[in-house]
Amino acid sequence: MNKRIPILLLLSALMVANAFSQKANVDSLENVLKLHSAEDTVKANMLIAIGQAVSTFDNNKMLSTASQALELSERLMFLKGQSESLFLLGLYYKNNDKSQALYYAKRALSIAEKIKYWTGVVRVLNLIGGIYGSLSKMDLALEYYQRALVLSEELNDKLGMAKCYSYIAMEHIRDANYPKAIQYLQKSTKIYEAFDNRIGISSNLSSLGVIYVRQGNYPLSLDCYQKSLSISEELNNKDGISACLNNIGNIYVSQNKSQLALQMYTKALNINNEIGDKGKLSASYLNIGIIYQKLNNPKALEYFETALRYSEEVSSKLTIPNILSSMGDYHLEHKDYPKALDSYRQALSIANEISHKRYSCKIKYAIGRVYLKQKNYTNALSNSLQSLAIANELKLLVVQKDLHGQLSEIYAATHDYKNAYINHTRYKALNDSLFNETNTQKIAELEYNSKYEKEKQSLELAQQKKDVIQAAAKRQLRIIMLSLIVAFILVSLLAIYVYRSYRIKRKSNILLTQQKQEIETKNDDLVQLNEEISVQREEITAQRDEIEAQRDLVVQQKDHIEAQKEKITDSIDYARHIQQALLPSRAYATANLGEHFILFKPKDVVSGDFYWCTRVNEYLIVTVADCTGHGVPGAFMSMLGISFLNEIVGKKGVVRASDILDQLRKSVVDALQQKWQTGEQKEGMDMALVVINTQTAQLQYAGAQNPLYIVTAGNELKAIKGDNQTVAINIEMKPFTNHEIALSKGDCIYLATDGYHDQFGGFANKKFKRKQLKDLFVSISAKPMTEQLIILDNTFERWRGSGEQIDDVTILGMRV
Repeated sequence: MNKRIPILLLLSALMVANAFSQKANVDSLENVLKLHSAEDTVKANMLIAIGQAVSTFDNNKMLSTASQALELSERLMFLKGQSESLFLLGLYYKNNDKSQALYYAKRALSIAEKIKYWTGVVRVLNLIGGIYGSLSKMDLALEYYQRALVLSEELNDKLGMAKCYSYIAMEHIRDANYPKAIQYLQKSTKIYEAFDNRIGISSNLSSLGVIYVRQGNYPLSLDCYQKSLSISEELNNKDGISACLNNIGNIYVSQNKSQLALQMYTKALNINNEIGDKGKLSASYLNIGIIYQKLNNPKALEYFETALRYSEEVSSKLTIPNILSSMGDYHLEHKDYPKALDSYRQALSIANEISHKRYSCKIKYAIGRVYLKQKNYTNALSNSLQSLAIANELKLLVVQKDLHGQLSEIYAATHDYKNAYINHTRYKALNDSLFNETNTQKIAELEYNSKYEKEKQSLELAQQKKDVIQAAAKRQLRIIMLSLIVAFILVSLLAIYVYRSYRIKRKSNILLTQQKQEIETKNDDLVQLNEEISVQREEITAQRDEIEAQRDLVVQQKDHIEAQKEKITDSIDYARHIQQALLPSRAYATANLGEHFILFKPKDVVSGDFYWCTRVNEYLIVTVADCTGHGVPGAFMSMLGISFLNEIVGKKGVVRASDILDQLRKSVVDALQQKWQTGEQKEGMDMALVVINTQTAQLQYAGAQNPLYIVTAGNELKAIKGDNQTVAINIEMKPFTNHEIALSKGDCIYLATDGYHDQFGGFANKKFKRKQLKDLFVSISAKPMTEQLIILDNTFERWRGSGEQIDDVTILGMRV
């Protein structure tokens, strides 16, 4: 028995059943991976999916799974898998080893371009741009981002364009070209607003906040962060909420509002604990440690050490220098200068290793501070001047201010009063521009406005609640009044009825007196009858109880069936997504088929029809197939067919049309263990497959039941019949016939399943028939392929009318 089939089915079922929660999905994927023993492209894709899922919170697992996926993809010559694996490795090394990151990313780009995997090309171009940006190589970063932007425009990927604009803006932020950065952020935000992409809008607001912080405009920065926080809270985007809280806390730190900053950082820490992201936890512990240090809380060093442990666990070289630098600040403040220098030097070594100039700038400033405390003025001056050169290059106003203050102290200590005065003057000017009274007032105003808006919303909600309660009370009062009126009417009617009954009773009493004797005579009969009625009543009560029990059982069964139906419907709907993912994408089909159309109309949610194409050197292989049945059974057969075609053509390199069908039939027979026994299901597929030599315009065709139609540039129809056997077990297993046809420019090729011409409809509710389909191909062949698709679709729907579609429908047309 072929062991791959049960594993593939189990994989599909689990992928449908699981939710898209990242960590839960990782566990599910790993469980499926353990069950999948075959070394094939399915396993490679599983490893890549796990690597992508953990990329935001477990760098070590991403490295492990990406390495395994690359090794397997290379053995299988699975190019798309190689490109995806190399991209993940580049993403891992981006924060650890820039040269390694570029090596893997450029390999990924080369393969993606080779196989025309355009969405992958865009993603890798953006990654390379980010690596060059972190190396402060702005020209190269912008070159790659621009290439990604141009390709996104060609693919009409608006959201991809928005991301590229945001990346380009970040490069201009690094270069302190803030007007240009704002211009690109506005372009990005305009697209995000058109698509109502609130996460993108929130991210761009945070980037604007960074710009205003760099400019020392804390009021505008705080405004941007608060708007971004509002969107993240509305979307319950915990990552976004955490980032905004940290950014707002940073502004409070700069304004010496340590308690407010601590509140923001503590909220962020609680959210990051919920998320379980070690990288973000490291940042939260670092921020709180800095506040504790300002407040002389001895827990500061403990928080720094916890932050360092988390960063080392996720191998994040980007954050480790900042933590080591903060530990150095702690030791400096406690006058333990050797430990301070040791922490700073470790931080500087990693910052230089990852080419992070901003870190290097701040660490050299801190080292200069240590040497100043030790009265080693030569080293203090050297490190401070090196730091100032970087701060001037990066236009870091806050750092420039601190450095000029430190240089003033160094020059004063060495009796160079002229330079001491010059640097003190520069320090004073920068300090006044960054921390003037107007900024403080604006921040207070923003805080007040934010608090006022929240209180206003709270009052509005309270008023709305009060209005709802009052409206409900009025409705209840109306109901009570109506109930009293109805009750009065009913009592009146009852009184009338009683009075009439009383009059009737008086008249009846005379008759009753006369009939008393007769009634007494019949009393014995009535007693007996009453006993019989009592017995019948007990029987009826028992029957009623039984009926109620059966009704309850039916209700339970109905609820159970509805729940099962919902699960099955959800599973089938996700199976449709899997099947769509296996079919060639629009971009891939356009790149390989040229001018073409694909009419694909499944009868049910998933289809037993499928279409497939690939290119091997100069050969273009295209097929349209109709699997046994439709719906879920047909869909599984279609996924099986696509998998085998990928192996036969993509892995083995078979390019002769008849040989492809022969090998595909053998794979299907072996996989389904068909032996032509009585009672055995004869699952298989009818298909038409063509192989076109794009250099010589020579076409090969092999068919299983399904014919090939060619309408020449001269409007002449050629119909070539396939062999009268299916791609499955047959009584006589004859090799498929290989037809060879010379093509001319302008010829139109059509491959179709039987669903179109077998459809019932029209005035007499008859089949459309193959002849009518041939005539339709001839009549539309001169028109553009996009117009042909519309005509075929409209013709089919008019013919079907209000009747049911009886089978899956697939037609693929392309022009030479």
